[in-house]
Amino acid sequence: MGGALGNLIDRLPDGAVTDFLDLHAAGWHFAAFNIADVAITTGVGLLLWAALITGNGIP
Repeated sequence: MGGALGNLIDRLPDGAVTDFLDLHAAGWHFAAFNIADVAITTGVGLLLWAALITGNGIP
């Protein structure tokens, strides 16, 4: 679900999915990353966090 949402967010402004972003600012280079993978990782992290906070385990 996170990846699908990430792709939807990417597709809305440009009509296409941006595969990788390579950002740099003020001489500092950030790692290249994929928006859909960021959404998936965030979703999994939120599920784990919710499971730890509630103590119910992962649904």
